[in-house]
Amino acid sequence: MSETQLRALDLRNCPDIEIVDLQASTQVEIHVSVISCPRLRKIILPTHAKAYVHIDTDDQKPSLQVIGGVVQIDAAWIQGRFEKQAAPDTSWTFASIGTLKELQSWNCSAEDHGLWVVVDSNDCSTLDLNPPESVTEVVFTQLNLLKHLRWFGNEKSSIDIRNAQVLRTIDIFTGCTQISLSASPKIALIEGSAHIKVGAKLLLNLQSGDVNGLHLNLPFTDITLVDSKINKLVTYSPKICRLLRCYSLTKIHLPPTTVIECEGHTPQSLLKIASITANESTINNALERIRMGDKQAWLDLRKVIPLASSSKQVPLMLKGLERAMELGCEIEDIWTTRVELYLRHVTRTKSFENIPEHQLMRGVKEWRWTMVSDLGADGWRADWRIWQRGVEANIKHLQKMTQYMVLSILGNKQAAGALLPWLLRDEPGQTEFLTAFFTALNKDFFRNDEAMHFKNCAKRAAIPAQNTPTHKELAKVAREYLCKVMPLENLIVELQTWLHHSPVETRLLLVQLSVNPMRYNFGKMDSGRFHQLAKTLLLGGRLPEPVA
Repeated sequence: MSETQLRALDLRNCPDIEIVDLQASTQVEIHVSVISCPRLRKIILPTHAKAYVHIDTDDQKPSLQVIGGVVQIDAAWIQGRFEKQAAPDTSWTFASIGTLKELQSWNCSAEDHGLWVVVDSNDCSTLDLNPPESVTEVVFTQLNLLKHLRWFGNEKSSIDIRNAQVLRTIDIFTGCTQISLSASPKIALIEGSAHIKVGAKLLLNLQSGDVNGLHLNLPFTDITLVDSKINKLVTYSPKICRLLRCYSLTKIHLPPTTVIECEGHTPQSLLKIASITANESTINNALERIRMGDKQAWLDLRKVIPLASSSKQVPLMLKGLERAMELGCEIEDIWTTRVELYLRHVTRTKSFENIPEHQLMRGVKEWRWTMVSDLGADGWRADWRIWQRGVEANIKHLQKMTQYMVLSILGNKQAAGALLPWLLRDEPGQTEFLTAFFTALNKDFFRNDEAMHFKNCAKRAAIPAQNTPTHKELAKVAREYLCKVMPLENLIVELQTWLHHSPVETRLLLVQLSVNPMRYNFGKMDSGRFHQLAKTLLLGGRLPEPVA
């Protein structure tokens, strides 16, 4: 083709085409899609290109040479599919996909930096592979019969093995920079006589690794296992070892100098030495296992949660505990884990074995979480629910904790903003808590100007005289209080929520606020914009998007 501006080519149902030459194109990014072109064997691209190539061969195994600059190639056929991207800021000078016999028959120059994708190992159970020096990345996929791989390739090459369901051993004779395995559940031994380059990596993904154990007798410096079902890992060399969601792993042999990172599950022997990470995926995975009746899942979660104690992690951990509670985990265990998380959060204590009583009491005499702003509301509310369930279960000292929680809300704007609007719902424990809050607010706990404003506001919206006010009466007091102290940009959003739950009371507040919002905290929104939004909400029942 002589078109110099060609950026994309879509070939569909072209039964006779064998070669496509796009060297005339001056474009850098080129997209080529090939679907149902059974005789196509070669695509020639400009050497300067960064091409994306897609192949769909229906019921045939793909067989294609792509010569020129390639940054991504993917293929799909009835028996399988794959996708491979070049490393960032690099490209291959060729990418060839086919059976091993086809790949070995195609020529390539020694200066090239190319990719082989092997889709058939000639039905061998043992394969000795020695690709040309110019092949620096090899992908094996859908090798259903291969049990033993012996590698004699370029020591600068990387090996990527996918869906090798019966592969047991890999023997490296000449070296490599990285070995990746995915969906290869029988791999039990990786060894060799080769010198592995400093920085060589091993990645096992998608349940790769034999359940009875994995032995690594090569000096990898960086090892990562993801979602592996192995119960034993033996290796002698890595500087860093990452174990992500390896829930069956109980035995591990590593050099004492290895840096260990765990996510989702930490073997008992590593609890005091590993860096433990918990993210949303970790929590969700453990909770799903709990839901399915896996008793080990809750034990795993209890180990992880106290160690994820940063201000960013705490809200997620508290939500995880709340959800575990809803799934039926014992509230006593939930509360103990919550106290351990709190102590780690405020003291950075690493060990929770035999916690002294005075330390445990700190967990019920304080409520001083520090949480990131975008997640804090969820964290405070989850902790309140855990506490309330503990009160209902008569856990020791929790009823007395109310006074400390009230003081925390009085002194913490994030806690107040998260909890007070939420407590307007008539859920168990909220009436008693609101009563305690407004009772405390009318006492001289604080002397600063802002606290005095709050106090005067509460007095004007006085709590009913009877000893046990109803939640409806308390909610009215709370709304008036919040109208005085919440930043306007937060208040207008809360008013929309209140309008849905308590339309009559909220409309009265909107009328008052749209005329003259007498208040102490305007926040980032100016009063003119607030008046406009309040009138919109009053007339239409909803706010525009965006609010700001």
